[in-house]
This record gives sequence, C-alpha cells and structure tokens, in this order.
Amino acid sequence: MTAGTRQYQSSSGATGVGNVGKTVGTEDFTVTEATDKYQYWDCGGANREVDIIMSTTDGVTVGFAELWIANESDGAETITLADGNNSDNVFGTIEQNFRAHLVWDGTSWSASTGAT
Repeated sequence: MTAGTRQYQSSSGATGVGNVGKTVGTEDFTVTEATDKYQYWDCGGANREVDIIMSTTDGVTVGFAELWIANESDGAETITLADGNNSDNVFGTIEQNFRAHLVWDGTSWSASTGAT
C-alpha cells in the first residue's frame, strides 16, 4: 500500500534480525502518493530529527496519506518527527523498537506512537 491509498500494502526495507531498511540522518523525508506506507528506519548511531514533508503534484496537495514508521535502531536512539509543511513543528517521537502511525489530513501531520 502506498501513502495515498487505503488498500494494498508495500514497504520500504524488511524486518528481521540484522536486516533493517533505511538508515536515517537528520534530514527531510518527502512523502508522495507513491511512498511506501510501511517504513523501517535505523537511526545509525544517534538520535535523529526527520522533517516529514507532504509534496504537491502540479501544485495540488494530497488530501490524505498515512505512514507507519518503525524505529529498528540497535541502540537507544529516538526519531523525532517534525512537520516539514508547517514550520517544522515537532509532532511525535519514536523510541527504539516502537513504531508510529502518521496521518496527513491535507494540511498537517499527526502521529500516534507506542512510546512516551
């Protein structure tokens, strides 16, 4: 499933012992309608702040998207999520071995996570 659909499944990376997906830095992560809905991220040795940006297509902003991001770091590393569409406002954190459900409502991102 891609970020802009509510059917099917697709994922970036794979889960399992020693097999993680994208290594994230402190960076921007641009989401389009075609972005894989399930993301498996490794912080690569340090806490990270990632700006989640919903892109526009021909000037039109997508009205709905959702992502599941898993923090598969092998150390106590936290991913901080910032809304790149709204002044980089922090809207969630993902601690090691937890995941977050992100929702784009057409104007901003929100998240629910399994950690405090």
